[in-house]
Amino acid sequence: MKIKTLFLISMAIVMAACSKDESVDTPPSTETPSTPALAGLNIKDAKYIYRVENNTKSSSFQYRQIKKDGTDTILGWITEQGDTIAVTDDCSICDINERYLWFQTDSILKLQGDKPIYDENGNEMPSYIHPGSPTYLIDKKTETIFPIKEVGREQCIVYWGIWTGSTIVDNERNIFVTDVMTRALFKIHTQDPSNLKLEKYIDLSTIGGEYYGYCLSKRGTCFARCRYFRLPATPRLYALNEFVEGVMYGNAFLSSDGNDMYIATLNKTEGQADSPELNCVIYKVMDTENSVQLERVAHKCLGTPDHYAKEVPDATPNPYKKNSILISTRENRDCDLEFNLNDYSLSEYEPEEIIKELETYPYRTATAAFKQESINKISIISLRDFSKKTVDLVPLNIDLHNIWTETGSEYLHFTGYRYTDSKSVTGTVDENGNVEITEELLSSLTGTITELIPIK
Repeated sequence: MKIKTLFLISMAIVMAACSKDESVDTPPSTETPSTPALAGLNIKDAKYIYRVENNTKSSSFQYRQIKKDGTDTILGWITEQGDTIAVTDDCSICDINERYLWFQTDSILKLQGDKPIYDENGNEMPSYIHPGSPTYLIDKKTETIFPIKEVGREQCIVYWGIWTGSTIVDNERNIFVTDVMTRALFKIHTQDPSNLKLEKYIDLSTIGGEYYGYCLSKRGTCFARCRYFRLPATPRLYALNEFVEGVMYGNAFLSSDGNDMYIATLNKTEGQADSPELNCVIYKVMDTENSVQLERVAHKCLGTPDHYAKEVPDATPNPYKKNSILISTRENRDCDLEFNLNDYSLSEYEPEEIIKELETYPYRTATAAFKQESINKISIISLRDFSKKTVDLVPLNIDLHNIWTETGSEYLHFTGYRYTDSKSVTGTVDENGNVEITEELLSSLTGTITELIPIK
């Protein structure tokens, strides 16, 4: 496959501009006749995608990739003639699962096989239905580019994407994404790769109540606005009080593997002397494709409620302990209860003194917290026993560029510059301070790696 240099990009492709400020009915600019149609993205056997910024006054950048055999090459579109041209858009890229890459671009792509679409009056219709950045899925094995179509509007070959930066994949490999403008949750059906369908799964604007947000399990069950369930096999919504009498609101959270959903509620009950008591009750959601039941797994009486008691408790994963959920039941407390997912115990939360120090460590995995101290030193606190360590990269001759953590990984990831051989490197650090160099990239003398995406 022929690789063209970056100096020929402007002559090889002129992408149609799609302004984020265009109205819904305004079609994109017409491509020039010389614009090549695209057949794929040269992503097969990629291990990493990275973005490198030029260390010059210009703001130019390029996307590159590391193949599994260690080859470092440009990330490029494959034309229908078999040539490869560089990706020049400022893109949002996410490795969703072992099959698909999420790709959001600045321009609508001219794809191989695209045909004009006409309405009943013979007028050519736009190939998108909303303003914003066009979104595609890339099959990593076949390198095919798939546009996403809306259910019921299959004539629209490109769908906008206002992306939160994260996706959720259920056990059926359907993909869920969020529109940050409307807070709607969308489901991309992936059973037929050649005909990806997008469905509005939960539209929060149509649900009554002042509480926003949703929680989605890998089974496809969604709990939205603190009171409604949506199940995979049916579009209807089920209210929480259909399953627990007298309970209108709750807050949902998930098990560490994302399969099981739990609901935390605050209920007022009558005591022996007819004085109300506030109770925190935790339910496990027992769900199937078209039914749901709630099983009570934990309970704690909090005494007589005062005016600080919340109507809906906050429930968030404990960033300092695995399989632990912190629950706030009062407005004047950040958290006052701790729910242990291992044994279903619900107890008062008493943070240890080490927690104050942990709050200064911004990078966390399931087993450790990390903080960059200098250009070549990293501090670590283990979340198992709160032991402390320091990693010194001076013996490896490495200066750090970027560090980050990834969901589901127990490693801190980094990119850095190894000045003994003028190479950019990527690597990992575990909770015990062990450092492993995973890849050697291009020379970083003329560029800085600002983004690195591991590919499953």
